[in-house]
Amino acid sequence: MASSHDGESSYFSYLDVFLLGVFILVLFLIVRKFRRRARGDDERVKKLQINPVIKQISSPVYSSSLSTSGSFIDKMKTRKKRVLILYGSQTGTGEEFSNRLAKDSSRLGLPAMTFDPEDCTDWDDLTRVGQEVEGSLVIFVMATYGEGDPTDNAQEFFDWLKETTDNLQGLKYTVFGLGNKTYEHYNEMGRYVDQRLEELGGERIYVRGEGDDDGNIEEDFITWKEGLWPEVMQYFKIDSSQATAVGREYEFSLHTEISTDEVFTGEPNRLGSYKNQKVPYNSKNPFLAPVTVIRELHKGGDRSCMHIELDITGSKLSYVAGDHVAIFPMNDPQQVERIGELLGIDLDSVFSLTNVDPEATKPHPFPCPTSYRTALSHYVDIAAPPRTHEYKKLGATLLFFGCRNCAHDYLYQEELEEYESKGILSGLYVAFSREQVNSYDSIIKLNVPLNVPHWNPTIMSSLDLFRFNFVGLCQVGVKGKEVWELIEGQGFFYVCGDARNMARDVQNTLLSIIKEHGGKTETEATEYIKKLQKRGRYLQDVWS
Repeated sequence: MASSHDGESSYFSYLDVFLLGVFILVLFLIVRKFRRRARGDDERVKKLQINPVIKQISSPVYSSSLSTSGSFIDKMKTRKKRVLILYGSQTGTGEEFSNRLAKDSSRLGLPAMTFDPEDCTDWDDLTRVGQEVEGSLVIFVMATYGEGDPTDNAQEFFDWLKETTDNLQGLKYTVFGLGNKTYEHYNEMGRYVDQRLEELGGERIYVRGEGDDDGNIEEDFITWKEGLWPEVMQYFKIDSSQATAVGREYEFSLHTEISTDEVFTGEPNRLGSYKNQKVPYNSKNPFLAPVTVIRELHKGGDRSCMHIELDITGSKLSYVAGDHVAIFPMNDPQQVERIGELLGIDLDSVFSLTNVDPEATKPHPFPCPTSYRTALSHYVDIAAPPRTHEYKKLGATLLFFGCRNCAHDYLYQEELEEYESKGILSGLYVAFSREQVNSYDSIIKLNVPLNVPHWNPTIMSSLDLFRFNFVGLCQVGVKGKEVWELIEGQGFFYVCGDARNMARDVQNTLLSIIKEHGGKTETEATEYIKKLQKRGRYLQDVWS
């Protein structure tokens, strides 16, 4: 027994030694980690303390600037860059978007550079960009981190921006923010930077863009930058023919021999997910829940509120406050068939579109390979009206609309009137050909002379009335000057409807506007319209 007891004592002694060793090792690693962090902080402090000294002994050309390593102005001058892209990025998406913007800018003939805000040693440089770098533009790509906070690399910039009283007059800028709508302070950083730069005197040359990581941030970014470049081209007076270099570019491939198992049939992300569902379920891998109950809650009137129940049996999902249901809609099969007929394509042919930009986050605009039928049914929005945020990207906007009857065919009446009330539309001018009394009263009130081409006040078609609505108002000078100012300010002119009379009358009226308010001859005005058409700023969707 004594021998046995001694053996047990020896066994536990070894175990105690082992555990003690593990404890010492863990303690050593923790201490080492904190020492490294402290050393890193010390190095950061040292860097900030040393830079002013370097500033004094370097760069004799720009005596008031920092060293080349910390001054983006020095770098812009040395490298002959005109566009500076500053990014606040936590996961790398903001930095990647910045690199793509720099590439686009260079394609337009505007040399650009990206710059990490963490490398800047004096943010007062931002006050000098507009004065010292001729024709400069600064693009801020700012991600929001956590609960409305700046990213780590943009923290010092954010602190400076809050405290500074410097004058940023002369700074031309725009902002793209990255965020996630599931968070309360969505895109807080981008919004703050945009507002604060304007407060300090900066000039915004293009509306702020916002990307939603909970939705399709890639699409948000592409849509924003497609509107950005025409504004940049106008500011820098660049020929519009170069715009094709920064459009969306995809390589098209038609698959003649491919297994059906390799073809997407409407899945949002994972191939075959409709047939073989797998956990975990999320927005990119949804659980397909059958609808078991649909019940209308309103007992009368023209409004509708539906009660819908879904069966999530077998999904292993449980409801948590804040959960939401996504709907993956399908376009009208008849519209899809009609598009196939108009395009003259076999809707069941399988193809792929591959992004030619190697830096794009998505290799395809939608899941590929797939058929034309699937793409038009599940992936392409073929029937939606313009979205509100697309209108908000515009400046002043005038809309002339004509139809037969206000109660029957005033298309998108609620949306258009809402846009006008919110200021998205600067002016909304409507006319209805089957409501002749009211229309004629409007003519009398406006004192419009009845000399509009093809105009008959007693027999009016909707096209006649539309021509009155635009041509008449512009002829008497009510809106002619405003139309000219919008077009001269790089505005776009869009005509939709009858080609035989209406479109011709509208163009002739526009010609008169250009001559009267632009001080141009007939030949110059005609050439002006041709240039608008060539540059894609005079657009027509007309038919006879």
